[in-house]
Amino acid sequence: MLFASGAADKTISIWDVRTSLCVLTFYGHNNAVNSVEFNRKGDNLISTDSDGIVKIWDVRMVKEVHSYDCGMASANCATFDASGQLAYIGSEDSTVKVYNINTGDKESELKGHEDSINSLILDSSKEGYMFTASSDCTF
Repeated sequence: MLFASGAADKTISIWDVRTSLCVLTFYGHNNAVNSVEFNRKGDNLISTDSDGIVKIWDVRMVKEVHSYDCGMASANCATFDASGQLAYIGSEDSTVKVYNINTGDKESELKGHEDSINSLILDSSKEGYMFTASSDCTF
């Protein structure tokens, strides 16, 4: 079992939970890494940083495969949809941006909060809900 962590030193580390050893380190962010998450298959990671940069990493090849600039606001959190084809990014500018992983295009921008989005999760059931938590004290 593997666990991924992001750090203020701008790195992403993958840890073997059984041995507590770091097995991979990714370099490429220019600011503190705010969040890291695996896709369902475990072959890609998504990471966000304080500069508003989001990166997709290929775990097997140990390299960056995509990078998105979400603007001037910090990118606080991100997740993949169930297919692994869309990236949902919660931002300090109170929006959730949706990017197509294959094309790099921004598919949509969801608005509704009045302050920074700090956490988001996608429901894996057929309903397909997204839950967000914000500094505006709402979810």
